[in-house]
Amino acid sequence: MSMYLNKIYQFGKSLLTTTIKERLFLRSEVNNLRKNMSLTSQSFAEIIENDQIYVDKTRQIHQLINLGKYFFLSRPRRFGKSLLISTLKELFSGNKHLFKGLWIYDKYLWESYPVIHIDMSKVACDEEGILKISLSKILDKIARSYDIQLDKDDHYQHKFSDLIEKIAERNLSGPKKVEGGRTSHTGSDQTAFSP
Repeated sequence: MSMYLNKIYQFGKSLLTTTIKERLFLRSEVNNLRKNMSLTSQSFAEIIENDQIYVDKTRQIHQLINLGKYFFLSRPRRFGKSLLISTLKELFSGNKHLFKGLWIYDKYLWESYPVIHIDMSKVACDEEGILKISLSKILDKIARSYDIQLDKDDHYQHKFSDLIEKIAERNLSGPKKVEGGRTSHTGSDQTAFSP
């Protein structure tokens, strides 16, 4: 087995072991906790700011971001994909204050990177034409948040590449760089980031 495959195997094994331990902890300790459990929120920031229960998976997230470059995340419905993507967004945005008390707090170099986060649950997709228009509008909105102007007539795929290139030109110089890295999964979010 190659070293890379062995790292992925070890990561998967540690994630499974930790998840089992966390579930045992929750089962035995949930009555002693005075925090509310969020049943609807998929936003890491919202869960932390509302002082709700968050099972700390930042150790595995740290392993994940140091393991490779491109990932395909496939998990069943309601299994935490959107929360994971939201956590990555806050991590790469450098929002250290949200991670206070979590494993990663003093083990990560807190720098802020531009993050493009597209929540597909908010994209109108009744038919193909509407989907393309909706994606284009979302990319325009993200561009405006970075004070970037995209060509209105461009196809949404061109807008996405243009957005990444313009964010790179505007925000990063020196040793840091933006790449078209993507995480993708069968859920409702997609985030482009470059640690």
